[in-house]
Amino acid sequence: MKMNKYNMSNLPLYEILFKETKNEDLTTKEKDEFMKIIKNIDQKGFEISYALIRIFQLENSEDKSTFKIPYGGKFVKDDLNFNLNDLPLQLKQILYKFLVLHIKTMKEEISSSSDDEDA
Repeated sequence: MKMNKYNMSNLPLYEILFKETKNEDLTTKEKDEFMKIIKNIDQKGFEISYALIRIFQLENSEDKSTFKIPYGGKFVKDDLNFNLNDLPLQLKQILYKFLVLHIKTMKEEISSSSDDEDA
């Protein structure tokens, strides 16, 4: 793992997820789950996902350009889209782990707020 001027510690979540993942592809089951989760993620989840993609690019790619969208990402209407197959293997793992954690947090927040309304 190389450290440079972009230092991963600027986003501790990235550092944790990076250490917990390997440079291997997602299983078919994980890819299916990834696609289901991404459809239900909130704006905060999308923003953090993009931050994880950008940090991974800056830490692990020769292309350090901050002017273009990494890994073939494209704007479609007002959304930024990436093809899962175009992402590096470890980045797929990082994003998958984040999405699973984030959707769980979203569900807990919804459950907690509905419990508060019932009280």
